[in-house]
Amino acid sequence: MVLRFVHLSDIHFGQGSAVKRAIDTDVRKALLRDCQESAERFGKADSLLITGDIAYSGTKPEYVEAANWLDRLCEACGCLRANVQMVPGNHDVNWSHVDATARILRSNIRGSARPEEAHETLAEVCIGVEGFGECALTRPLLDYANFAEQYGTPPDSDAKPFWTKKLSLGHDVAARVYGLTTSLVSDNQDKKVPVPQWLGASQMTALGSSESEIAIALMHHPLKCFGDEALIAPYIRRRVTLLLTGHEHLPEIATCVDHATGHSRLEVTAGAVTPEEDGRGYVFTYNWLELSLIADKERQGLKVELWPRVWQAGAETFEADAIRLQGRESVVAELACPSLRLAEQGRTPLEGSPVVDDAAAPTDQDAMTWNEQEYGELRLLFWRAEWQERLRILVELKLFPAGTAGPLPQVMERRALDQVAQAGRLAELGRALHPSNPESPNPFVGQGEVKNGD
Repeated sequence: MVLRFVHLSDIHFGQGSAVKRAIDTDVRKALLRDCQESAERFGKADSLLITGDIAYSGTKPEYVEAANWLDRLCEACGCLRANVQMVPGNHDVNWSHVDATARILRSNIRGSARPEEAHETLAEVCIGVEGFGECALTRPLLDYANFAEQYGTPPDSDAKPFWTKKLSLGHDVAARVYGLTTSLVSDNQDKKVPVPQWLGASQMTALGSSESEIAIALMHHPLKCFGDEALIAPYIRRRVTLLLTGHEHLPEIATCVDHATGHSRLEVTAGAVTPEEDGRGYVFTYNWLELSLIADKERQGLKVELWPRVWQAGAETFEADAIRLQGRESVVAELACPSLRLAEQGRTPLEGSPVVDDAAAPTDQDAMTWNEQEYGELRLLFWRAEWQERLRILVELKLFPAGTAGPLPQVMERRALDQVAQAGRLAELGRALHPSNPESPNPFVGQGEVKNGD
């Protein structure tokens, strides 16, 4: 089984002058064309992986623009428009929502003499918080989180600001994807005066170690940007096989080996789709990735083939990054995972469908009409509605009593939507989303572009 992804980062919707925005729009149109051609050559993508800085100022209008472009990108790549996994970057922080409390907390954490002190402060600020965006550090990321909800990849909560998903690689082995939030203490001076970021203990220890899973981590900042690098590096080094990052606008590829365990890791920095104008001569870049399981008797691991794509100004198109790859179009890495055990080697097989999602999934009762892909589309449509419309739907489905005041907390809406899926009520949800045609067997026909909703 092969998994294909498009990895992109630092798109920066909303940045710059009118001239800069016109240039960026032109580049993004060229990227759509290149993705369509690449999908015809390599095969359709299963998903988009975005490692942060989707917006430039973390505001709702920027995310509306981003959603419309991502719809077209998914179509070009051949994947469902709900199949987008993302993490926030420092530009996804809405600075207008950074209040005095947040500034003091950020300053204290970033000035910590020891990583352990910063971890303790992060834990104390967010302990016991079930929703996301409720504490001073995460509130400036709430517009981002509402945007990520439609793709099923919002940070879970203030206490656990990450998400995970599983994708099958065959042989009953899953790729466990972790989406980590690295911009909790970012501010708008990060580029001018580099200061350490902090991952925190809850995200560090969330990186699991399993004989039936291969870990893939998405995060905006590379490891060298962290003040707690000494604490988190061992977890990354021994548990993560593929690390995808952004932030640094120059693309990088590096293979690392933990000699104590024999575990290999590939680190890929995407570069920037549309970088800022800062005089450093960045180019427009993104990547195609193909993942497959190495399942020989003598070795187990992950094979990754990477096609870096780079903008050619003269041709005004994306092409293979042949200069960096010394004339080659792609690079292949075979990554050893010594702790991995295949089912035929005595491990208990995993149960589930070819694509396993940790989000709520339909029950068998509804399986003949609805499947996980349709749930993803319904979730996307639900979160693209205004909060008043979402509340109407939840009341109509009797998940909240009539007269409930809104807007509801994000976590309450998410749990209610998951409850609908777990109860096998997706057909009802589809009809509620399309009240003008309640008998339609296909509630996804004729969907327009995104509205500037909540």
